[in-house]
Amino acid sequence: KRAEEVFPAYPASALRAIFDRVLETGEPATTEYDVVAGGGTMPFEVFLFPTRGGVSVIARDISERRENERALRASEAKYRNIFENANDAILIFEPRSEKVLEANSRALHLYGFPREEFIGMSLKRLTMDIARGEQQIGRALELGSISDYETVQFRKDGTPMTLIVNAAAIDYRGQQAILSVCRDVSHILSVEEVLKSQDNVLQRLLASSDDIVYMQDKEGRY
Repeated sequence: KRAEEVFPAYPASALRAIFDRVLETGEPATTEYDVVAGGGTMPFEVFLFPTRGGVSVIARDISERRENERALRASEAKYRNIFENANDAILIFEPRSEKVLEANSRALHLYGFPREEFIGMSLKRLTMDIARGEQQIGRALELGSISDYETVQFRKDGTPMTLIVNAAAIDYRGQQAILSVCRDVSHILSVEEVLKSQDNVLQRLLASSDDIVYMQDKEGRY
């Protein structure tokens, strides 16, 4: 058969160009084609190399690899959707430099940075107690994960915020990294401070009062 009949999914002109290049340069070439096989087509990785009087071809079936790649893309899309729509800020960063490798939309909003500025930035720039942060990262690397770590960091405008952090050591694109899930609890702490302040004022008022003061619930219990 002619090569164009065996490789129907590839334009004849492009296929001819690859064959001609191998013949002219004497250099092998690798590409992927859909090859006619078993009454249908199958994806093959094709290795072409010059031989006396023509071009020899070695083809390897990559159907399983293609299927795995499709499954991986679907899985990545699923987890990307979870990552981007999480209510908490999620960061992935390099543990030593603390350089941000990835961040979800919530993290960008929380810290107040655009993506192009935040990715690649070191979190040390935004951390109040750098030494304590490094210690916690070391614990996460040693133990695999840490939970409910409280830290104070800064937004882009310099506003401090108190975060509760859960972190885990992960492999990210072939390198060691820390996955950090952060929840801003600044507003909760502010409410607690107000309540404590009001309670202190009430206690001082009661202590300084000459009147008899008592409290009952709705059933009349003191």
